[in-house]
Amino acid sequence: MSLTALHPLPPDTDGDGDPGSERWGYDHAIDGYSKADPHWQAVTAGTVEGALLRLVSGWSPRKRTFSRHPDDWISLDTYSIGIAHWWAETADDLLAAIYDADPDLAVWAWGEDGADLIGPLGDLEEWTGVKRRKTDYDDRFDWLLAGWYAISRHPTALRVQCAHWLDRYAAPALADCKRWGWTSARSLAAVARMRNSGKQRHIDRVRNAHPGWDEARTCQVAMGPGYYGHADRWDAILAMPELHAPLPATLDASRLALDVLPVRIDGTVPTWPEPVPTQDPGEATYARAVAVIHAAQAECILPPWEYLTPAERARVAAMGDT
Repeated sequence: MSLTALHPLPPDTDGDGDPGSERWGYDHAIDGYSKADPHWQAVTAGTVEGALLRLVSGWSPRKRTFSRHPDDWISLDTYSIGIAHWWAETADDLLAAIYDADPDLAVWAWGEDGADLIGPLGDLEEWTGVKRRKTDYDDRFDWLLAGWYAISRHPTALRVQCAHWLDRYAAPALADCKRWGWTSARSLAAVARMRNSGKQRHIDRVRNAHPGWDEARTCQVAMGPGYYGHADRWDAILAMPELHAPLPATLDASRLALDVLPVRIDGTVPTWPEPVPTQDPGEATYARAVAVIHAAQAECILPPWEYLTPAERARVAAMGDT
């Protein structure tokens, strides 16, 4: 079996000989922690689905940055990839779904042997030798990382990545909210984010201890100290106008803005066998953001002023929306 890298690895940004850089003892390829990502920001602008995906990828409304990106790879738990840092035991399902969506694209990214290993008849997990612990970068994964870096922002692969997370985490959270009679997209976001961390039990703890509380107070407390322990993520939920909306009836990755020019955080544009859309991600983000602001105004809701950049404040002021 020939498993060789067919595409360049992410740049070695700290000069240690491994792709990316090291943070907290893990090799991060790409070096994307707390970095702006205009492409991913454009994809996730203007929809409940997008807001949920921003939340799981570590969106900071104040800094306008993400801690996770579509093309992430870190040496955590053998390896972890993508916007949700799927680790090696769960990443194989995601990669197989990408193969199923476009086998030719998978072969282009990983070669015939690599695509066979990733596809439905392969056993990537057995080949990998999954270990749930801190691991150093292993260059035997060069072929897998190079292919992932090459296609993870491709519209097909990105749609699969988004749909995979929505199906596995957000859809069960939506079912929870409906079962409890909850009505807010903010509550959905809180439950989905805790589900992603395997911590949804904290919602049940608070609901059982305080059955008379409304959903907002329940979610705020469940995400805070003594429970989930991430009050900052509740703050991020409150700061996203897309979530100031009723609980959606369904979730659909096709509502995302996947038709924008993919640009990596270092400004490079990936190339693929087929042409890609060329809409500028900055323009797409702004157009969708304006639509969200207008919709939010109908309920007298605007994003907190301190979370807007100076340019955004000037645009809002020019629209007479101060």
